[in-house]
Formats: sequence, structure tokens, C-alpha cells
Amino acid sequence: MSENKKPSGSEYRKRARERSEREDALLKKMPSFDTFFSKSKTSSNNDSSESLLDASVKNVLVESNKSKSEIHVAVPSTSANTLNKTLTETFPEQLPDGYSHFNVTDEKVKNLKNVNDPALWEINEELREYFAIHGIIQNDDGDFSKSIRKYSDQNRFLNKNVFFKKLVNGEVVKRCHLVYSKSTGRIYCASCKLYGGTTSLGTDGFNDWKNSHIIHDHDNNAEHRACLRKYLGRSNLSLRIDSKLKIQYQGEVQYWKNVLLRVVEVVKFLSSRGLPFHGENEILGSTNNGNFFECIELLCKFDPFIADHVALFVNKGKGVPSYLSSTTVDEFVLLLADHVKTKIVTERKLAKYFSIIVNSTPDVSNVDQLTFVVRYVATDGSPNERFLTFIPNRGHTGEDLEKAVVSTLETLDININDCRRQSYDNAYNMSGCYKRLQNRIKELNP
Repeated sequence: MSENKKPSGSEYRKRARERSEREDALLKKMPSFDTFFSKSKTSSNNDSSESLLDASVKNVLVESNKSKSEIHVAVPSTSANTLNKTLTETFPEQLPDGYSHFNVTDEKVKNLKNVNDPALWEINEELREYFAIHGIIQNDDGDFSKSIRKYSDQNRFLNKNVFFKKLVNGEVVKRCHLVYSKSTGRIYCASCKLYGGTTSLGTDGFNDWKNSHIIHDHDNNAEHRACLRKYLGRSNLSLRIDSKLKIQYQGEVQYWKNVLLRVVEVVKFLSSRGLPFHGENEILGSTNNGNFFECIELLCKFDPFIADHVALFVNKGKGVPSYLSSTTVDEFVLLLADHVKTKIVTERKLAKYFSIIVNSTPDVSNVDQLTFVVRYVATDGSPNERFLTFIPNRGHTGEDLEKAVVSTLETLDININDCRRQSYDNAYNMSGCYKRLQNRIKELNP
């Protein structure tokens, strides 16, 4: 039986050296954090694609500030380095504006309630984050009816001048931290309310309008200044620990918005001319891929941005978002149809009186349906005949047709009492002097 000998010192050092080499080799195989945001290589020229992407980001920064609508986007990691470099080096002065709309669709922000009333704030990190990103609404529109305070000599109200102060040099500046509560009629200091101020403006609110000098004293309070520094520091993107990720995320959002701008224009072009969208496949370069992809291919010849996007994302199969698929196109068609329908209904309301035209017709698949059309005279005196919608045929009796027409009018918020004419085809169940659709509509509105 052999004895277990204790390893010598040289043996210990040898084992430690081998263990260190194995750990170093393992660390070299692991990707660094930066590689998760690196741009994937394509067959196109990387230098040219980066410059084109830089130009596109500059354009979309200007375009995006004009719209407040938010888009749910899938954020890929392909162009992150380029976008990050563009935003931080080329356009540093535009970062605060771009960042002000960041994370609008965050679920935690959506769940916040009463963000415009400081008396009802539930102070938590989500609320502090919301105001750091979006800023504070002061409610200083002049409606201070609930701010009445009864004194022995007279009644006093909040004066709008409270939201301004005069500096020693005579300059008048706004107190951007003051917020009026429409529910209580008091004013609050938002920064003190959010970050633990103990004065009346940071807790229960202030409404002693006879002693408004207290507000001036509050501005010079050390506690107020400390809370204000916390608020401004959190609002400053460059001071945040996650500033680079925020900038990169915003850049990705702007990139996809720029893609969608081109997609929408193609959809508007094809739908306004009644042209079909899809073909036998969705393969770029195929002769049977439909009009939509043909238009995208045409744009690629003259628009370097969409050309680079197509090279990166198209023909990758399911699971890789490109916003060039039939799903995205069909969704935009429905959105545009709803927008047009809303416009027609709005014009009809301005005209007030209208007539309806309902005809039964089968489509190409022999599915019977009702076409619903309205006629009205616009405010400029021109007659208009507008198709509104197809109604699924729920039956062929006069009662079934009446329910379909009435429910459609209710859905479109059209008052049947303003109807003055009706027109149908000569089918037995449509027009007639007894229990057909024509007579049933007359009974509702003689």
C-alpha cells in the first residue's frame, strides 16, 4: 500500500500555473461586452454603409422631433456602434431632445397614474424616472379656480406671477420646479416632493397667497437646492450610469423609424392606386415577389439607406425583423384605411345630412357582402359619394339587413336621424313598401 506524499513546492507552483493558463484561455474564448453590440459584417462596403447610416440618423433625428407618436420596435444589435458613434460625436447638441422621448412605451411608465397632479403622486423610482425623462407639467394655464383662500379681509387666489421670480440683476426667470395641483388648489415643489423635501411645498402643498414671500425663501433653502440637484442630475443624460445604453437604444429606435417612413410611403403609393401588394413569394430579387418588393428594389437603386437595410435584413427568414414583410404591409394598410374612414365620417358630420347606398354583391371568392356608401354635400358645396366599408351579410331577410345597417351606423357614430335618402338595388329583400330594408329604415327615420 503506497503512501500519499505531500506535493513539493515546485509541484504546487506548476499546478497553479496550469490552472491560471486554463482560466486565461477560457476568458479569451468568452466574448467581451462590447461585442454584443458590434455591427455584423455583410458583403457591402462597411465604410460606405457606416457613412450612409450616419447621414440617415441625422435626418431621422430632425424628423422624429416633429412627431410624438411612439413605435414598438425590435432592437437588433447590428448597427449599434455606428449609431452610438454618430449620436455621441456628430450630434451631441441634439441628445437632450432625442432623449426626452426615450422609453415612452415602457410598461412601468404606462402604469403610472395622476402624473399631472402632485397631490396624488405615489413617490417611487418609476415616477422619478418618468419626470427625469419627460420633464414636469406645471399646470400654469391660468385655471386656478380651486386655489381660493379666504382671509378675514378678502379672498385670494393663486397668481400666475408666482411661477416667475426676479433675479438680482433684474432678469425674470421661471420657477420650473413649481407645480399646481388642480385637485387641491395648492402648489408644490416637484423636486422636493420627489426627493424627500420636508417643507410645506414638498409635503402638503402651499396656498397661503397672502404670504407668498415664503416661496422666495423656499428657493434659497439648502434642502430645496439639494433636492433640485438630485432632480437635475438624474435628468442629465451624460451623468447617468446607463447613458451609453440609453443613447444606443434611442439610436436604434430612430433607425427603425427611418425604415418605416419608406415603407409607409410605398404602401400609400400602391394603395392610393388600387394596385396589388403581394406576389407568390417575399424573396428580394424574385420576378414574382409582388409590387411592394418591386418598389423596394427600385428604392434601393437610389436610396443608399434602404439599400443597406435590405442588405442587412432581407431574405433572412422568419425571426429576423426587417419591417418589409407582408405582415407589416397589411397592418399599415388597415391603419391607413381606418384613417381614411375617420376622415370621411368627420366630413359627413360637418355636412350633417346624408343619404345611404347599400348594395349586395359577392366578391371574387363568391362571399356575399354588403357595400355601404354615404352621399353628402361638403361645406364647400361639392357633392361627395364615399365608400365606407363592407358589411358581412348576416342574412337575407329585411330584419337581418336592418340590423346590419343600423349596427354599422352606430359603430361609425353616424346618427340615422340625419339620413334624408336611401338607395338600394332591386332585390326583393332590399326595396319594398312593406317589411323590406327600405321600409324598415323609414320606420326608424320617416
